[in-house]
Amino acid sequence: MYTDFSLSKLEGFLAPPANNDKLRFEVPSNIVLKLMRPSVWISVLLFGWGLVMTLMGVVKSYEGLVAARFFLGVAEAGFFPASTCAYGTFHVKRVEPLTNRPNKVPPNDLVQTI
Repeated sequence: MYTDFSLSKLEGFLAPPANNDKLRFEVPSNIVLKLMRPSVWISVLLFGWGLVMTLMGVVKSYEGLVAARFFLGVAEAGFFPASTCAYGTFHVKRVEPLTNRPNKVPPNDLVQTI
């Protein structure tokens, strides 16, 4: 009735290594981001992420899972800086501040007498 899948050694392992790899590979990713447009770099990162996630389905051992999680962290490392850069460079036409606009309200007699 009870089947042990021997996953107890995987508990607590899956999140921290990917986070460590993300921190380790964000700086090189930012260097690459300076060399190419954010839209191109995001496309490369998403293709790599999809490839790693697809190949993670054929992993048969614990060591293979460790390697897959490492490459997943590498693929995810540059996405946040690249998406922030892409979003930060997207802007609409500059709007002048309110202090530079001419007064569009015609003055009335009451305001002129005060």
